[in-house]
Amino acid sequence: MNDQLIVVSGIEELTPEDSFSETAKKTTRKKWPTAARRFASVILSMNFALSAVFYAAHNTEPSKLYEGATYGIFFGGMLNKPAQVQNADPITAPSHPVSADPITPETKETTEDNSAVPTIAEAFLKLYEYDLSLVPEGLYPIIPYDLSSEGDGELKLYNDTSLSVDINEYAVAEQTEKGYTGSEEPLVLIIHTHGTEAYSEDGVYGYSDTYNVPRSYDVTKNVVAIGRIMTRIMNENGVNTVQCDVMHDAESYLGAYERSAATIKDYLERYPSIKYVFDVHRDSVLMEDKTKTRPVTIANGKTAAQIMTVAGTDDLGTYYPHWEESLKLAAKLQVELNSDHLGLARAICLRGSSYNQELAPYSLLFEVGSCGNTISEATAAAEILAKQLCDLIKNGW
Repeated sequence: MNDQLIVVSGIEELTPEDSFSETAKKTTRKKWPTAARRFASVILSMNFALSAVFYAAHNTEPSKLYEGATYGIFFGGMLNKPAQVQNADPITAPSHPVSADPITPETKETTEDNSAVPTIAEAFLKLYEYDLSLVPEGLYPIIPYDLSSEGDGELKLYNDTSLSVDINEYAVAEQTEKGYTGSEEPLVLIIHTHGTEAYSEDGVYGYSDTYNVPRSYDVTKNVVAIGRIMTRIMNENGVNTVQCDVMHDAESYLGAYERSAATIKDYLERYPSIKYVFDVHRDSVLMEDKTKTRPVTIANGKTAAQIMTVAGTDDLGTYYPHWEESLKLAAKLQVELNSDHLGLARAICLRGSSYNQELAPYSLLFEVGSCGNTISEATAAAEILAKQLCDLIKNGW
């Protein structure tokens, strides 16, 4: 396949630094090398011997990759806006951890001869298979793709700035915080600048022109649900976390970052203990022929959406002198994700805009899956992401 990928990403939209010109909205992404289906090693630990298995990675070599985000594309097929959208008080979270039901540990059946290994390998091989004949006539396909970091665990960075950055130097940087041992006051805020971003339905093979990018005001179907999962898991793991469930793009996509900035400032004023702000989104990756991609892998025995971490900078003029501290956190997170769940993380995306990350000591934007993924795939990814963040925070990151 030699199609061009058009990354229709919410992070492109209408930040204060952007001039809204086509130049600002479209950037050239580096070419991805051609690769045949490849295998990646899956390590089974505990009481079992190391067993190497491989998985197929279906990569495409586009002649050119670029990002674009136009208002019309984002709102193509958006659900009709309800007559009334609830304007919730942005300060809705409690000052103590949210109670949640415990997570049932996932079990895997294996034997001394590692009879489960072929099943895992087979799952990886089948993951990227796609039967175009299953797509109803007149619909565009939703195809599983591997958009993970190249190089079997190497740390990768997509640098969309004029800054010279060696991401490996940030990955080995020394800790800047003391280990977190718990507190009655919130340490982490999870927010959603584009809260209406939603996912594809389970079992759907294609989509029509009238329903291009899924969006929803139902907080059980959009990224607010993913933020709730992350909030619950982080609290269960001892990191006091609050979530703002306001959809800052509910009234209009225009000005969403300005509204979320006001919300972040409100939370920081109410809870000065907050040091980490995570803005949870979902990406949108489309080919030039309107084929929608579904970036997936297998993690913890489940099909999981792939995650892209976005770090902002001061490259476009925002006063953000500590952006490198957040990039260190992003690099450390990428190392951990690659180490424990190879294929889950896409390359870190470094941007010239700040995306409100200048407001807190540490702040990152996460694209949990894309519009081609299902919410169950995004959920599997969010569970892992939340746990990895907890481990880093507890260890002084």
